[in-house]
Amino acid sequence: AGSSKLSAVEVMRARPFAGASAWALRNAGHTSIMFSLYELVRRKLAVALPSMPPVTVNLLASLQAATVSCLVMNPFDLVATRLFQQASLGGNSTRAQAVRTAPIECVRHTLAAEGVSGFYRGLAANVARVVPHTVITFLILEALRDKLEQSRSFPKPSAAVVAAHSDPHRIRASPTHTKSPEPTTEHCATHESDWRWHAQLAEY
Repeated sequence: AGSSKLSAVEVMRARPFAGASAWALRNAGHTSIMFSLYELVRRKLAVALPSMPPVTVNLLASLQAATVSCLVMNPFDLVATRLFQQASLGGNSTRAQAVRTAPIECVRHTLAAEGVSGFYRGLAANVARVVPHTVITFLILEALRDKLEQSRSFPKPSAAVVAAHSDPHRIRASPTHTKSPEPTTEHCATHESDWRWHAQLAEY
């Protein structure tokens, strides 16, 4: 008789890295395929259909990249999922002994028992999960990229404007204020008479 099924928390405590190698391949494969294929498809669509709006180009490119990634990486998803599920069945389970613990043994068992089509079980659920996530991610990425390019396209202020704003209290030279006015003879006589008048008042 098989042992009782363990909960997810018990599996994490007993075997926290169950299926980690398969999940590492799966995540690395998904990321590399989606990003490289997205850029390639986006450039080709932009050249082939120049009148198509950029948002539509990004949408179609992300759809294709995510779909191809799911088709290529679904076997890795299947193996990783079965390895983690096997850990929850306990070591004495007949199913656990059949699937075993190593990824290569899981691949051999799946191929012998179900054939190549067995590696694509759950493909529809995988596509329904990965494709919307990928499309939203790339649409947000392109929106942020456009905002960044717009912020970089603003003209930079000249050196004179920067210097003027860096010291707002600096007196700016102008044609009418380049030199202080020279005192005239009339001004000097006026100041001398004022001084004499103040001196006479002081004597009283």
